[in-house]
Amino acid sequence: MKVSVIWLVAAVAVMLTLNVMGSKTEPNTVTAEKFILVDDQGNHRIVMQTDEAGEASMQFLHPDGSARFGVRSNPDGVTALWFIDDEGVERLSLKVLADGESFITHYDQHGSLRISTGTLKNDTALSNFFDSNDEVRIALGTKTDEQALVQLYDASGVDRVQFGIDEKQRVVGQMKGSDGSVVMQAGVDTDDSASIRIYEYGAGGRTTHELP
Repeated sequence: MKVSVIWLVAAVAVMLTLNVMGSKTEPNTVTAEKFILVDDQGNHRIVMQTDEAGEASMQFLHPDGSARFGVRSNPDGVTALWFIDDEGVERLSLKVLADGESFITHYDQHGSLRISTGTLKNDTALSNFFDSNDEVRIALGTKTDEQALVQLYDASGVDRVQFGIDEKQRVVGQMKGSDGSVVMQAGVDTDDSASIRIYEYGAGGRTTHELP
């Protein structure tokens, strides 16, 4: 009887070994849908997995189980990194879209968007600064046509001030009233000549005042 049990155990072991070997795609390779790395206390510290939607992710965890850092890639071609503080609030993210656009986003301790920096498909580089209400207040940008622009917005999201260097390398600036009825434009041309114009918009159309 003991001999039969030994042979049964040996047969099961051989079958399991052959099964594991057959599941390998190549030598020294482990195939799985989820992998969990634990510390010496048994706490989950790193989790790598793929979900039903086809997204692959890896999270680094605090000993209490809260996520602190992660990376993910979804079937749509979006790859992202994110960083989380002690309070569980996402503070920083880096993202590359399938079309090649890339963004770095900063959040404050309350999770509100504060700074977003990125490059677009047309090679425009942008940086937006937001207030605590998620309203953009300052926008900086450069374009491939050698423009460099700055825009300032009021608390309601209306752009009130614009200045920069245009595609002809002229210094330009524009200031608008809160309702857009008065616009002042100033500029310095490449020959160092300067001009200031004030536009008033009303029921009768636009009135232009040019200052010497």
